[in-house]
Amino acid sequence: MPIEGICYNKYLYNNILFNTKNKHYNNTIYQNNSISFGSNQEKSSPKNTKAIIGLISGLGAITAGFLLFKKWNPKSVKELAEHIDFVKADKIEDAIKFAKDNLGVKLNVDGQLKTANWINEALVNLSNKTKGKVLLPKEIKIHKFWCEELQGRYNPFTRTVQLSKIYFGKAFEKDFEKVKKLGYLDNRLLTLYHEIGHGIHLTVSNIFNELFGSLKFKKIISPVKDDLTKYLGGKYYTKCEGETFAQIFGKKMCGEKLPEYAEKIWEQIGGKY
Repeated sequence: MPIEGICYNKYLYNNILFNTKNKHYNNTIYQNNSISFGSNQEKSSPKNTKAIIGLISGLGAITAGFLLFKKWNPKSVKELAEHIDFVKADKIEDAIKFAKDNLGVKLNVDGQLKTANWINEALVNLSNKTKGKVLLPKEIKIHKFWCEELQGRYNPFTRTVQLSKIYFGKAFEKDFEKVKKLGYLDNRLLTLYHEIGHGIHLTVSNIFNELFGSLKFKKIISPVKDDLTKYLGGKYYTKCEGETFAQIFGKKMCGEKLPEYAEKIWEQIGGKY
């Protein structure tokens, strides 16, 4: 089962929330497992160093706790019109400009024109379905993941949708017409909408519920969990509230008519649109 989204399993702890493998984090805060105060400053005593580390750890724990339970209500980068006419671009520069001017989204797709047009059309359709009320990400970019199975990911701190180079990169651009003819664009579209759904979920919930799911969520899905798991595509999509929300959102926006029980769950976990 390809891994999608921001569901907080082992990949999260190394890549999104705590970012312990982020080179900027390691280089600016810790150097060689000790705190650096500059080359010309006298080294702190072990006692002072421990105190400083304790203070930083305490502040980090408070910050993490705040972020875990904070409901996010970001404003759209751009107020969207109730209806937007999609315009297919002939140049990548025009596609990037269309996304910025009409959708408030920064496109970073490695110069892939077909991919850019496809994303723009998908975003326009999403906006029009919601009469301009949908919260779009600030940026959509093609990204090389260290995990090859990862198709997409949403970063809540930068409000960026990252799409895998393996599934959305140069090969996708080159074989776009073939992919479209074979009907595989539907799966790509679901991935795109799924990741956008994570951002929307965080406006009605918090990262803790996104991570694990509340007791209320577990109680809600319990009677129909087997059916819901099958409908959404596997256990991955019912293991936490964020994945359930995002996958249902993706299916709805792709035009699927939800089973009655899925529609009810969608409403109970804060579903919009």
